[in-house]
Amino acid sequence: MINDSRAPLRYLAVSAMTEPDVTVYPDADRSGVFVGSSPGGRDERPLEKFYEIDGEVSYRDE
Repeated sequence: MINDSRAPLRYLAVSAMTEPDVTVYPDADRSGVFVGSSPGGRDERPLEKFYEIDGEVSYRDE
């Protein structure tokens, strides 16, 4: 994380790793959804999907 402005950087990280885990990747304009194991975890992950932040997704992604 890099703060390249003169304004103070405020960062809040909260985790109890209760499913699902939603992560935003602003530099890539994507978000990720993980169910089962946390990113980098070793347990099985039945769902792992990445979406474009401004992309359209149907209500039920099949």
